[in-house]
Amino acid sequence: LIMRRQSCIYNPVFDVRPAVGDDGPVSVAVSDVFKMEMPYHTEDKVVWNDGQREEQTWMMVDLHTAMQLFLWLSSDFGSPSYRFFFYTCRVALMIMKNQAFIPDVLPLNRHEENKIEEFKIIWKPVHTAEVVKEQLDNLTELYNVTEAYPENDPCVVVDSMPLGGLPASLHVLTVLITKFVRDLNFMHKKSKNNPPPESLAFFSGRVYKIQSLAQQSVPRAITKYFGVFDLIKTDLEVSVHIKPLPTRGSIPGQEPP
Repeated sequence: LIMRRQSCIYNPVFDVRPAVGDDGPVSVAVSDVFKMEMPYHTEDKVVWNDGQREEQTWMMVDLHTAMQLFLWLSSDFGSPSYRFFFYTCRVALMIMKNQAFIPDVLPLNRHEENKIEEFKIIWKPVHTAEVVKEQLDNLTELYNVTEAYPENDPCVVVDSMPLGGLPASLHVLTVLITKFVRDLNFMHKKSKNNPPPESLAFFSGRVYKIQSLAQQSVPRAITKYFGVFDLIKTDLEVSVHIKPLPTRGSIPGQEPP
């Protein structure tokens, strides 16, 4: 996420908080918040605005710093992209508090046989949970507003590819949750000094390199194990058949009483 000086996601944003004394409410600029409380660094960039070359100073912030800023702001008034990130950060906080997230496999490289050679573990929302699904639907509706997704200025871009709707919401939430899990610095106590590669992949974000035939089943096993959470979104027709067990002394072929 990139913040321009005195702005937040393409849009000048000011948060109003009551001042001490009788002077009434005061406007607090976003850049002042960074200078006082949040880590950041600046970069000078050349941008084109209506065909005119313009030099701007951009504020570069850590992802969770940006999330803290959006949670600090109390008003959703702003551009559509600002409102999208404003509510996305609140949904991310709700998911973190309720621990409604699971790991998933992100392939990085594949062999010629299409077998995974390297992968990372990412953490994504359990979007099949009813409360999470409801919030995702709200974010998707918010992002699908025509003004929120101009072709020349999308607010979510991955590898030069603009994302919209549900993919945009899931990508931002997955990135936030994945960083949250890694920042917990969790590790098994018995393996803290010499953790296995699986633990490093799950909790430290290390790349898991498949170097043996036995390891080739690891990504498939992870996907299959946590794939049970996706069954909620599958329509299943369940039938139950009860057959009594034969009792001691019963005659084979004869139904028990």
